[in-house]
Amino acid sequence: MHLNNGEHHQFHFNLFTLINDCQLFLILPERSDFVRQYYEDYDTQGKAMNRERGSARTREMIQSNRTRDEYDSSFRLKVKAAMLDANPVIREAATRIKFIIDKYGDLKRLPYSEKSGVMDVRFNELIENYITDLQRIDAETILAQLNGASHVFNNSFGTRSIEKLNAQKLNVLDTRRTLDADYRQIVVWINSLAVIEPSQIYDQLIDKINYQIAYFKQQVANRIARLAAEKKNPPVPKVA
Repeated sequence: MHLNNGEHHQFHFNLFTLINDCQLFLILPERSDFVRQYYEDYDTQGKAMNRERGSARTREMIQSNRTRDEYDSSFRLKVKAAMLDANPVIREAATRIKFIIDKYGDLKRLPYSEKSGVMDVRFNELIENYITDLQRIDAETILAQLNGASHVFNNSFGTRSIEKLNAQKLNVLDTRRTLDADYRQIVVWINSLAVIEPSQIYDQLIDKINYQIAYFKQQVANRIARLAAEKKNPPVPKVA
């Protein structure tokens, strides 16, 4: 119960590996099938944990959105600067592009998905109808970079959405309970077999399992001791 999710996941993988290597235990189809189910439940827990770690994907998505906003600001500044150019041809080209920018408004205020759609429409209109003007004010490259940044965001946004959809029914606590129940059933079998069908193989397996239990208990004890020490002697902030 005191193992964190990562430790819990690793513990059950170690136990699965030990049990799956014990051919004497797997000799009956009932037990072999149950061990396979044990691994499937372990895999389900991994997916549930990945769902919780989705915040990393969210941070990636936020950063890619920030990047495309930066390119959008650069594009707008490029157009504004061109509107002040001494060459009237460049000023006129910039004015026409500015009209299109104003038509679509401030995209930064739009929700993620809506912003992506509007950016695509605006990009297509500019490329199809104002490519010459873009070239005159030397804004074609920055617009292409903005479009690329928008595509990077769309990929990140789409991946995160799919992950959330696929994992929405998974819950780490539930998967922990399922794995623990599987483990208890396997332990009952092993202990019973060690009595009914004495074998050095079962004795060795039990020793290996007990070693894993002792190892992870020690990990918990070390963590508790470390937290207690930090609470008693909090770190002193460094002076810059």
